Amino acid sequence: PGLQAHRDAPCAAASREPRRSPGGDPHPRALNASTNVMLLYRLQNLRAMSYASFTLAMFALLFAATNVVLVVLNAADHHAGCAEGRDVRRVRCASATSELVFHRLEFWASFCFAVVTAFSLMSTPKAVSHIYSNPTSLKLLLLLQICFALVPAMLVTVNLDLFEVPAHELEYLNELTVSFVDVVLLASLLRLDDDDDDVDDVD
Repeated sequence: PGLQAHRDAPCAAASREPRRSPGGDPHPRALNASTNVMLLYRLQNLRAMSYASFTLAMFALLFAATNVVLVVLNAADHHAGCAEGRDVRRVRCASATSELVFHRLEFWASFCFAVVTAFSLMSTPKAVSHIYSNPTSLKLLLLLQICFALVPAMLVTVNLDLFEVPAHELEYLNELTVSFVDVVLLASLLRLDDDDDDVDDVD
């Protein structure tokens, strides 16, 4: 037994030694256990951006699902040929829902999507000046988009009978700002792809 323990001693000592790479250096520590302050700060920023992107993606999926529900409700709408008197708060002629519920879903979903779009642009890793040449105008446009989405949503919530037409006109006007922001984002993505292709060509 004493001889066997003497033979096993080098093996046990070797197992306690740190693992080394082929170059002879020990393997580096895990990133989350590093003492490099700048590295930890960068990791925290990346983690925060990851959470923010995931949250915005979930809200975008909720908006898409709400639009699907609105399409289904609109297809089941029988208000046009209904002989009953108009009452926006009551479900008429075997429709799926009332006009008030439908419009509230539509306008508040548009407002939530405008907020998600603004947060998406502001939380991007790229500087706003890299997305659009005039960042101040882009930020002002985002604020107008949120306002043009919030005002009609509040109007239809307060009184759909009185404010239905103005609310829809504001919504149509807001589509111009939404289209412009979408074009800016698309141009930014295309420019990023071109930059990546140029880097690959240089390499």
